[in-house]
Amino acid sequence: MGLPFLWPPDYHAEIFTDAHMEKLSRLLEKKKWIEEAEERRKAREAKRNAKEVQAQKLKERASSKKQEMESVKKLRKQRQQSGFADGGKGIEKMGLDFEDGKRFRALRRGLVWPRRRHGERV
Repeated sequence: MGLPFLWPPDYHAEIFTDAHMEKLSRLLEKKKWIEEAEERRKAREAKRNAKEVQAQKLKERASSKKQEMESVKKLRKQRQQSGFADGGKGIEKMGLDFEDGKRFRALRRGLVWPRRRHGERV
């Protein structure tokens, strides 16, 4: 029987009654409402999790900054106890001070040489 066969266009309409179609439409609406509610719930949870992750990152950054500050304080204290932290006075003792001291301070701070107009150097 290799003959092509097509169902009549109103075949399903004859099978299902109006009451059955209403029941199906209510079930489909309910299913759609449940899926939308699930999507909203997932979005809320994702937002809540994102806030928690952000708060955790901020805490980690604050703690790492605090540890770095403590280590810097510890190093400063060690340098002060060993005599290296003289506030730059040792340089003056060595006789390396310039006339006004500005150039040397700029070098010590790691700044570039100050320039005047038209490329003149100080």
